[in-house]
Amino acid sequence: MGIQSKDIVHDEELTLKISREGFESFVICLTLGTLRAIREGTLKPEAGIWTIGRPVFWRRLEKEDLLSPRVLQVLQTADEIDALYELAGSGKGIQMIDELIEILEDELKTQAQPLWRATWE
Repeated sequence: MGIQSKDIVHDEELTLKISREGFESFVICLTLGTLRAIREGTLKPEAGIWTIGRPVFWRRLEKEDLLSPRVLQVLQTADEIDALYELAGSGKGIQMIDELIEILEDELKTQAQPLWRATWE
């Protein structure tokens, strides 16, 4: 059962409010989930381009200095995953994803507040 694509209104937007205290942890968790889904084949490698790797997603975070340089670099690198899969094969793509996941896991361990809170607006 569940939600079917015909039930989703595609131009409707929802706003998620995330506390600043756990904001970077939220972005790390979101990115980890996306990378793991690509790695496992649940999402296609191009998902990096259209989700976490979109400049419209990470540019404001960079501008407002909301992320560590390493986390920002992972987001900026995510749009290269599909190209690596295409040019060097899935083995190299998975290797890259594993390296990005390791960076994010290390960063999450160093967070003063590894938990995040969110509410819908």
